[in-house]
Amino acid sequence: MKKKEFRIHFDMPIRGSDIVVPMTAMAELHHSDPYYLLRSIEISFKRDDTSKGGVLMKELRIKHVKGEKEDIWVHCDTGRESDISRHAGLAIEASGNHTEE
Repeated sequence: MKKKEFRIHFDMPIRGSDIVVPMTAMAELHHSDPYYLLRSIEISFKRDDTSKGGVLMKELRIKHVKGEKEDIWVHCDTGRESDISRHAGLAIEASGNHTEE
């Protein structure tokens, strides 16, 4: 059974550099649209959640969109993909909690 709320971990590469920032967030599926609400998006120094940095964003809403060539993850408000929506979306897929509707 898929969890209503679950933690995701993803790496956020910084454009134009070799820096990759490990991130964590709580994800919750909202069935109405459907979309995922990501809360407490934080820099995470360890994957075991024992060492966290500050909150980068309080909330972010993303949704999975089927494209002609490939599926993408976009922001609900703009309908556009960004690095953070793509990487967080791929982490949702990898978690096994992604529901395609």
